[in-house]
Amino acid sequence: MCLDAFALRVRSAGRVVSAPMLGVVGVLSDGRKHLLALEVCGGESFAAWKGCLDNLVVRGLRAPILAIIDGNAGLRRAVEGVLPGATVQRCCVHKLRNLERKAPKHALDDIRDDFHRIVYASNHDAARAAYATFERTWGKRCPGVVTGLREGAATSS
Repeated sequence: MCLDAFALRVRSAGRVVSAPMLGVVGVLSDGRKHLLALEVCGGESFAAWKGCLDNLVVRGLRAPILAIIDGNAGLRRAVEGVLPGATVQRCCVHKLRNLERKAPKHALDDIRDDFHRIVYASNHDAARAAYATFERTWGKRCPGVVTGLREGAATSS
């Protein structure tokens, strides 16, 4: 299951404003995707996400195996509270964007390549080896990037 918020530009009272939206997409074991929720909210907060997830549970959603989220603390708390047992993982796209903000421009391409070696590894052992290589390669040159990679690792609630 993938959960994220985004801003949608809408016309309201004669002017264009940003309306915060919460989106939840379920991914089945065969790869098919289903839109589970798309809700307008006052802002991305714990209360908004909890309400969205509570509504999904009332509609019959069982706890997913994996919940992929961005770094929003309220979203993480809501998932852990409403969907106990689901493993929570940071979205790779959001994680890479965060790492890029900590990296010097001249190293961006190499950092992206090394990050993708972790994410697209063929198995768990290859991913661990790529992660260790990433830490060795960038630990001294870009310590903020390595610290950022360690933040928000997958956890089971």
